[in-house]
Amino acid sequence: MTTRSKGKSTQSDQNKIAAIQKHLNNRVFLLDASLIDKPSDGDIQIISLRNPSNEKSTKYLYAKEKQQFFELLSFSEEHRSWFANDTVYPDGNLYITSPFDPLFLALYYIRRNSSDRCQPIDQTIVDEDFTNTHLIADVMTVQQMSMIADQKGDASLKAFKYNESKALIWLSLKCEKLAKSLKESHFHIGAKSINYIKTEKVGNESQNDGEYLSYAYGIIGDYITLELCEKLSDKLGLEKMKPAMAGKRKSLIELENNTLKRIKSEENFATANMLETVSPSPPPPKEKKVSAKELKMAKAATGTKSISSFFMKK
Repeated sequence: MTTRSKGKSTQSDQNKIAAIQKHLNNRVFLLDASLIDKPSDGDIQIISLRNPSNEKSTKYLYAKEKQQFFELLSFSEEHRSWFANDTVYPDGNLYITSPFDPLFLALYYIRRNSSDRCQPIDQTIVDEDFTNTHLIADVMTVQQMSMIADQKGDASLKAFKYNESKALIWLSLKCEKLAKSLKESHFHIGAKSINYIKTEKVGNESQNDGEYLSYAYGIIGDYITLELCEKLSDKLGLEKMKPAMAGKRKSLIELENNTLKRIKSEENFATANMLETVSPSPPPPKEKKVSAKELKMAKAATGTKSISSFFMKK
């Protein structure tokens, strides 16, 4: 009787876990129309690659037919869920895909593996910890690689050696182009209110350009190593901003809710910890308040001996 009821309980728990896992596997994605226009089987893949900035595992979306990478972001909000097809899905995150230049990924590997020697792309862009790294080498063209490296030997070999001067020029152009786009779209930068900025007169135009450039530099800096980020700062003439950027370059996994987060590679691609109950931490002990009377008594006792001192052996 006991064994039978225990077996039923175990089966019931497994069914509940399976139901929860089924809900967790349903998520809402915001995709580009080109990605869902008659896709073939296995065309769209969610893969894990090494983040070129912090070297941690990060999720990307790869469109095989288009040979295009997308950065996978999530917009999370507290106490949020989705209601679809008469079902409530507990994962209320909104997953967003953003086109991503794979040359940032290639830059990390060629800078690490081909700084002092020339070798083919398929031998440069390799990573034992990430099996899908070869996809980066598959989509790289000679024209793209020539922006950050020098081609050596026979053209059919596609062998390159890292050129830091080229890489910094390419990154500088990325920053300048992004800064121009932000300015033309009237993107708001700064702590002042938008209404206040509209009413005030624009004083120093070059100063505004510098603000947009530094903001663009902060965005591009999230896709390169800290060492290369500092060299880019020198290239753009933003040396004075290094201390400020050091505080800005924090992992997106530490950001609060209501922000866009890069999706880290975790077990079950999201929230296995939703199946566990976390016990709340005990509240910190309250500090005992000292009354005015106790303060006066302590002050009066200053310099006096304890009564036990009279009974000590001399």
